[in-house]
Amino acid sequence: MTAYLVDSSVWINHLRGVSDELTNRLSSMRSTEKLVTAEPIAMELLAGVPRAGVVSVERLLDSMPSLAIDSHADFRAAARIYRDVRAVGHTIRSMVDC
Repeated sequence: MTAYLVDSSVWINHLRGVSDELTNRLSSMRSTEKLVTAEPIAMELLAGVPRAGVVSVERLLDSMPSLAIDSHADFRAAARIYRDVRAVGHTIRSMVDC
């Protein structure tokens, strides 16, 4: 089974009904594909959702396994990704995305 960690930007577009390549792929996921999340993604989604949508977004997040975070390894790896991408001339909008 393939697992996918979907970025909050894709979830936001999906929840808003935006139709693009990624949201269309998300909508057509097969049963052999598993969606997972991570708490930084949950944080971003729940911080931006209107109050009326909090319960449905919490249900969505609760329906997926949440990947464990190893704070030492993961945050240092995120800093490394940020530096590597910046070194080739690109800037990542948010370190959370790393």
